[in-house]
Amino acid sequence: MDPNQWVANYFTPARKDRNAIAGESRAPVALSPDSFEGVQLSDMQSMVLSLKEHPDAMHLDHEKFAVLDEQGVKDRTVVIHYQHVPSLDPSLSPDDPRQQEENPEPDGDMSPKWLSWRIKWKYAYIMTSNISESPAVLYETYMAKAKEFTDDDGVFDVHAAVHGGGGD
Repeated sequence: MDPNQWVANYFTPARKDRNAIAGESRAPVALSPDSFEGVQLSDMQSMVLSLKEHPDAMHLDHEKFAVLDEQGVKDRTVVIHYQHVPSLDPSLSPDDPRQQEENPEPDGDMSPKWLSWRIKWKYAYIMTSNISESPAVLYETYMAKAKEFTDDDGVFDVHAAVHGGGGD
């Protein structure tokens, strides 16, 4: 895998009326061959985190990425991976029990961790925005409701979790 490979956010919706946007100017992206094919998830996580040091990647979200796999091609889902770093009170040591009281983690683990959700493609932008912009939504919706709103195929229903039920 080329460490200088450029990563882009394909989730950002068009800022214009969709009818005013020109049609495709090139062939759709091929799923194979893919420079990420066969790459281990841990290697992808390391690559994303290493982009923090890349001068041309300063406007990227360095803590999240999406994976389109064979299941996603079939059911129009994508797996969102997010490196969650719990907020710690700097006046307390990281292993102080009061850290959990001040910044409750659903699993009680105060160390950084990778979280993942398989979601419908159409919700990728809203979910990744919510994760970045609203810690309350991250905790109350995506972490606390993950089991409740994940179906038998492993797909987390973002719409139902955000709106309190009634999936799409």
